[in-house]
Amino acid sequence: MIQKRTKILMFRVTNIEKKVIEKKAKSRKMNTASFCRMVALERKNKSVFTEEELKAFENLHYIRNSFIKINNLLKDKDSLFANQVMKTVKETDKILKIFSDGRES
Repeated sequence: MIQKRTKILMFRVTNIEKKVIEKKAKSRKMNTASFCRMVALERKNKSVFTEEELKAFENLHYIRNSFIKINNLLKDKDSLFANQVMKTVKETDKILKIFSDGRES
């Protein structure tokens, strides 16, 4: 059950501290409230992937789907080639799962 956030917590910071907090929150693609909450409650944030990593994920997902399409075109689903294609799909799924689960920072 998700609880609604109804309480407001405010604190004072210097201009420099504010800019540092905003920069760190932005680098994690978070707003400042979420970032401060995460730090204050000592939660680990799954790290944000770089643009290159996101592109690699998209490419790998495209390749995986292409292998499935190839397998669907094969008439003999029990052939050695079809088995190898599906083995490649399963290995790709394992790698995609690592991306989906994220990684601890």
